[in-house]
Amino acid sequence: MNYIAELDCINGLPSVSVFWNFLLAEKIRILLIFFIPILLSLLTLWIYSINLKNVMKNCPINIRINCISLVSIYPFVSIFSMIAISVPRTYFFNDSVGHIAFMVISWQFYRLCMIYVDGESSFIEIANDTSFTLKAPPFCCCLPLKRSSISKKNFIFMKFLIIQMPFTHIAMFLVLNIIYIEDIQAFDNLILYFIPFIAITVFSGMWGYNLVVRTLSPYYSSLKLIQKYFAFQLVLFYCKILPIILNFIMKKIITTCEDPAFTILVKRHTVIQIHVQIQMFILSVWAMNLYKNPMGN
Repeated sequence: MNYIAELDCINGLPSVSVFWNFLLAEKIRILLIFFIPILLSLLTLWIYSINLKNVMKNCPINIRINCISLVSIYPFVSIFSMIAISVPRTYFFNDSVGHIAFMVISWQFYRLCMIYVDGESSFIEIANDTSFTLKAPPFCCCLPLKRSSISKKNFIFMKFLIIQMPFTHIAMFLVLNIIYIEDIQAFDNLILYFIPFIAITVFSGMWGYNLVVRTLSPYYSSLKLIQKYFAFQLVLFYCKILPIILNFIMKKIITTCEDPAFTILVKRHTVIQIHVQIQMFILSVWAMNLYKNPMGN
């Protein structure tokens, strides 16, 4: 095997026709590569249908759209993970779609929290002069932050931290996908410069959500805001952080390439996406419990 062929066998992404011709010749791999992702997507969709039924039955009209949006992220990510497995060259595009969907839907969690408490002004009256602190993960220890009373300015600040995520990430991932389509080598070099900006905006958004949940949850414990927050926020962890960990582990485990149609990179992507699908199913089951009675006790 020459150097170019060896390189393609490690990092190459075959076309859909080459990939599926290889899979059709390997009957056992068809079951593993195709059947398992479809099964996981169908199971997640089944749980989603139960979640939809619970939301439509138990949710007041004013929070129905918010709850439906939040429980929709799990089947959405699962289906696009299945597509990423089936069409290897669309891996980054499908990953981007799931990522942007999370960022857009994340705003619905903030809206749900505000509807729960009858708006910012109403909560400020309830909280009265309760102390408000900006010390929350991930910036609880690295910044000199002071306490203050809860005010409109606090909510404007938290809202800005949250709402910047959809806009910045749509712009960044649109540019990255254009670069990826035009020149994959340029993409591999340039994405390193995007990572710090992606990380900063994500951490800022997480900070905003942590502030919101920590501020509201002591007054509305029956609404399970912390649990709902983690059930939603873990989507980002399993779609972004978990793949990095798995990729590092699989570099030590998956080292052989039998055919350029089933490269080492394709194998790693397949394992990662199946793990993502498993986690989406588990989170959707958790969401089923959380949104069975969305208004709490």
